[in-house]
Amino acid sequence: MVRSSLTSCSRLLACWGNGDFGRLGHGVGCFGETVPLICGLLSDLSVAQASCGGAHTVVVTESGVAFSMGLNEDGQLGHSSEAQFVPVPQEIVLPEPVTQVAAGHHHTLFLTQSGNVWACGRNSRGQLGLGSKAGSFATIPRRLEALTGANIVSIAAGAEHCLAVNAAGQLFSWGCGSNGRLGHAQSSSRLWFWNKDESYPRLVQRMTEKVAGISCGHMHSGCIDANGVVYTWGYGSYWQLGTGQTLDAGMPQKVDGLHGTTQLAMGGAHSLALRQTDDVVAWGANQNGVLGMGIGASQDARVPTRVPKLSCSQVSTGWKHSAAVGHAGELFTWGWGGSVGTATSFETGQSSGGQLGLGNEFDYWTPTQVTDLLMPGHGTAEFEPTAPILASSWKAMHVSCGFNHTAAIVEIKES
Repeated sequence: MVRSSLTSCSRLLACWGNGDFGRLGHGVGCFGETVPLICGLLSDLSVAQASCGGAHTVVVTESGVAFSMGLNEDGQLGHSSEAQFVPVPQEIVLPEPVTQVAAGHHHTLFLTQSGNVWACGRNSRGQLGLGSKAGSFATIPRRLEALTGANIVSIAAGAEHCLAVNAAGQLFSWGCGSNGRLGHAQSSSRLWFWNKDESYPRLVQRMTEKVAGISCGHMHSGCIDANGVVYTWGYGSYWQLGTGQTLDAGMPQKVDGLHGTTQLAMGGAHSLALRQTDDVVAWGANQNGVLGMGIGASQDARVPTRVPKLSCSQVSTGWKHSAAVGHAGELFTWGWGGSVGTATSFETGQSSGGQLGLGNEFDYWTPTQVTDLLMPGHGTAEFEPTAPILASSWKAMHVSCGFNHTAAIVEIKES
């Protein structure tokens, strides 16, 4: 049951968008939400971070306990070896507190307090980082022995590849190497080397600057150095590398004009960067208005271009939608809105879901504030939403975009 009162210091999980396989955590029978709905089964906990994957969601509380829900066909939830999907949050057992989670399409990474990395889920391209003798999947988290003692401080997961950075600013990558997304090429002429999968985490030697931030897109990657300079590599056919070219890159390459960057978010075929000036720049494919440039700016952006009238503290990207948290706790979304109830198969890319949280199924070409928040009911219909809480009564602290669902950490303001 949901507690009867929510204190202003509680950080709650809200999920919306496509609900197939229970990825929203709202229970059996929830096939989608077009407005953010508080996850009632976690309302007694204070949630620190959420990560939305292909069709699953992983969260970690402020006390370091991880939970997951959604599709589990490859064990990506880390707690249910037999269940094909789990529609409510369940705890994942790990030997020490979790500090960060990262959900890929069918796999999950966990960073623990001592700097160790654990992984579960699909391992078809070595994305679990467990070595060449590991199986094709893992249903419970397994520690990446190759990173023992590396003191990892940040992790990121793409469709089938991963990045990690340690306290010394060294960058590691593993998993699918197609299109150069791992960054291990030594020269642009060695095309065969670009595409090599790596089943163990490997140091990205061509990234010689100290790394301060990382992000994985669907098939491309990016990082920020200690001076706020952005580097990208991997699949580039839709301008998503920001270099003004549609060539793949097998090693990190500097993106001009992006000094003073504090955060990267790499999506399906687009990318966002948040700068020290709190403005956001976007580049890549502009499908469904995902770059946020407005209805009249339908073309792709070959180089980083400022998103008009958007100032924020955090950004996130999904397959074809984007989100941002404003300085006063406003939540903005834009891009592909989906169509609730018409999902076919996640694998075909045709699932849809109302992931913008704006109460409808439309695409939005400019960042638009999410105003409503639904609380779960308290009666026999435990997951039946009540009247919405208006934007003036809640604020967002963190947002994560998945393939076609979204999660946010929110606080209810004192009345």
